[in-house]
Amino acid sequence: MTTRFDTHLPTPVIRGRGLRSACQRGMATAEYAVGILAAVALALVLLNVFTNNDFFSAMLKFVVNLISQVGGMLP
Repeated sequence: MTTRFDTHLPTPVIRGRGLRSACQRGMATAEYAVGILAAVALALVLLNVFTNNDFFSAMLKFVVNLISQVGGMLP
């Protein structure tokens, strides 16, 4: 008497593009982890830069100067 556990199913053969996607199937989680770490690192750097009053005042002067120059070009 055979049960469904006794049957042997053939192993599918993966060729071409299927092989590439099968090899990269587990990469998504690692890529998301690296992306999240990079985003957090960038956020921390930007937080540190913009909480520094010297840098913030220099950037504010630059933006105000840029707006005044562009505003002078308008008719």
